[in-house]
Amino acid sequence: MRKIVSANAFRARWAACERAYIGAGTLFAQAGQDRTHCIWRARHRSSEAMKEHEAARFHNGWSEAAAQLEALAKTL
Repeated sequence: MRKIVSANAFRARWAACERAYIGAGTLFAQAGQDRTHCIWRARHRSSEAMKEHEAARFHNGWSEAAAQLEALAKTL
């Protein structure tokens, strides 16, 4: 299994962000020949931050990112 973790908790040169609101993780695991199982997770600092994230309509971005990743993987 492989894991990619990202967050908006930092700015340039690793300076702390004043309003970090999300940490995200993507897990990849073999799921048979030529198949990969992928799990996307998001963690917010508070329920208010989660509501802000939802209001910004980022949810659809997860599906779009998955489709882009799949298209890229097919070229490898």
